[in-house]
Amino acid sequence: MDKTLKHYARKTKSQSTRENVLSSLDLFFRHIGCDNPDAYIKNPKCVVQKQLREYLDETKNKDRYIAYVNMHHAFLTQLFELIGFKNGRSLEVELFFEPARYRRKEEYVPTKEDVLAMINSASSLKAKTLDLVLTALDKLAPEQCKAVIEQINFKVP
Repeated sequence: MDKTLKHYARKTKSQSTRENVLSSLDLFFRHIGCDNPDAYIKNPKCVVQKQLREYLDETKNKDRYIAYVNMHHAFLTQLFELIGFKNGRSLEVELFFEPARYRRKEEYVPTKEDVLAMINSASSLKAKTLDLVLTALDKLAPEQCKAVIEQINFKVP
């Protein structure tokens, strides 16, 4: 476990990622009923592969998003690679296919209520004005936006 946490500390420096990794490992080891992960790594590759596939299949069958299941796959295969399942012992467990339409996120367009909430939460009059101007500019044509920005003396990149 320590190798995995150190690996993610070097790669991401994100505490949230490390917490997600630990959660994923905890769920996997609880699923297979293992109390000692250090002893578990002595199992043969075929046993580990089979249990990992079963865990991922069961997770997917619980109506979890495919991206969530693939994230668990990534964390667990990374763990097993770090603790010695590499080269001839590397695990061969496929990812679940996720169509592109599920990976795309639609553009967020704030509603009038969202804009008013942003303006009310702004700390200064200058910030409130900027929120209003930027929201209004979003409704204008690009040429009109540029003209308004130049009149306000903003620097246009």
